[in-house]
Amino acid sequence: MSQRVITQSGFEVVLDKHSQVTNVDVLEPSAWKGPALLQPLLPSQIGFISAGVLIAKAKQFDDGLMASVELLAQKGGGKFKGKIFFLRQLCESLAVDGSQPGVIAAACFLGGIDCNLPDVIRQNAQVAAESFATTEHAKPLAFYTWTDELAGIFRQDRLLQKTVDRDSFDAMSAVLKANAELQEAYQEILALISRLTNPLSKPGLLTEPYTAEVCVFPPSDSHEARLIRMVGPQVSIIDEIVRQVRDGSLNLTPSQNSGWYDHQLWSLEPLIRTIALPESEKLMRGHQYEKALIDLFKGAYALTRETHVKQLEMPATACAMRSGPPPVPPPQIIITPEFSIEPIPSMYYRRAQSYTFIRALLVETFGEESLKQTSRVSQNGHVQLNLLDEIDYMEQLLLGAHVVACEQLGMPNFIDEQDASKVKQSTDFLASWLGGAIDDPDISADCRMMVPIGFDEKLGFKVWVFLGWEEKQLEARYLKNPTVVTVKDLNGIGVQPEIIYRSTTASGAYAVSAELYVEQLLNRDEFRAICDKYKDADQIFSSLGRVVSISGTASKNEISAPTTEKESNPARAGFERVLRFFKGW
Repeated sequence: MSQRVITQSGFEVVLDKHSQVTNVDVLEPSAWKGPALLQPLLPSQIGFISAGVLIAKAKQFDDGLMASVELLAQKGGGKFKGKIFFLRQLCESLAVDGSQPGVIAAACFLGGIDCNLPDVIRQNAQVAAESFATTEHAKPLAFYTWTDELAGIFRQDRLLQKTVDRDSFDAMSAVLKANAELQEAYQEILALISRLTNPLSKPGLLTEPYTAEVCVFPPSDSHEARLIRMVGPQVSIIDEIVRQVRDGSLNLTPSQNSGWYDHQLWSLEPLIRTIALPESEKLMRGHQYEKALIDLFKGAYALTRETHVKQLEMPATACAMRSGPPPVPPPQIIITPEFSIEPIPSMYYRRAQSYTFIRALLVETFGEESLKQTSRVSQNGHVQLNLLDEIDYMEQLLLGAHVVACEQLGMPNFIDEQDASKVKQSTDFLASWLGGAIDDPDISADCRMMVPIGFDEKLGFKVWVFLGWEEKQLEARYLKNPTVVTVKDLNGIGVQPEIIYRSTTASGAYAVSAELYVEQLLNRDEFRAICDKYKDADQIFSSLGRVVSISGTASKNEISAPTTEKESNPARAGFERVLRFFKGW
């Protein structure tokens, strides 16, 4: 079966699995057990200088730098005349000309700029300023809460990011055109804003002709603002940024007009995009590391935006340009690798062949009738199946596992085409067994044991010991996606779905064993008694002898006695997943 059919969200998607390549990895839990990093980062807490430590360091510097520049831009320095000079001159000039300073007077009040104004204008400005100060848009954020002066600058500039009406625009433009020094000061301010953060997203007072988007101090544009305007509020913007940066559709490389903000973000790009990086040929990133770096990118992006919080535009997501409700995003078809059985088809096939071999040997030696009169012995007595049938049972079970593993990997199975009936027979057999596997006593049997493999006169018996099973999380993901052959709209929705490929996980049971030198050989009961007494693997080994090697993660782990409760047996994990697969076989 080279094709896979998925029915989801009212669509039927047919996939060709010839092109797919699946990667399976073990998701190891973090070995670091230190304190939660909800306090200032210190190298002594981390153990080495990580990218996160350097980003945290840079954040503190960036904020302090930005605060200093804000104060300097307000007061002026060198040839830069500053916002106080510009706003005071503009406000007083408007009052002298008989125009209402309006928003400019209110901004001066918020910024603590004393202007020579008539009492009526001053009172109106105070009322307007106090009213604006109660809004969320005027609430100082980030380092602007450090001092009253910074808080005033935040409120002042946020008010001046509001659009102005035509009459106000005409009055302010007339003043600027008549005063070259004032116009130069204004141009200096806008140039600083656009280079300190990013190019402006709206026109300023020198724009001709007037548009309804004109602001005194326009906000700056950004990648996230453009995405918000494009995709609306339904989509996670940071996830979309990550997706587009990783697939190359969003380029963070600064343009000739980019401000500091774009340059800061560009420095974060290597966290999530390795294409064309010099280190890409030398550094291969594991899946879990990639996720950690994506999380770091997201956090660092947010920290960087916060440094520029006052100046960056916050686009509305109500889609005012359109009438009616916002567009509904297309339906999503989530495709994950088929992962109901661990993909080791060669092992399953070879094990099935081993049963073919032993069956032929026993039949040749004892004859079929004799084998039909004999059954396998277990710890609890004889099993019901006769020996010949049970050998067939195991062969079918392993062949079924082989066929399913091949099917899920998108590869041909090893069964001869002339024996095609074996394919369906074996998969039906596997499905039948899975229906009752959770109660199979062979799965829950205690396997702990010691077996000798050699002897040394000085060191004693060399033995292998089996301590039990440990659970690990497996992850399956496509390195190459299957090909979409057809997409059928079952409900007449009339919209093409978005095909999204994601990974999937499953729990697997893996052996914990060791090789030891011991002075005394132990049988199962004796060895299990030692395990039950000490539980901790290191104590078990210390009581037995000298460790040569350990497989699994037994060291420092508690080794518990087998339990009779089904849900706590890791070997049972995944049965529900497998059964769901076979329902659609």
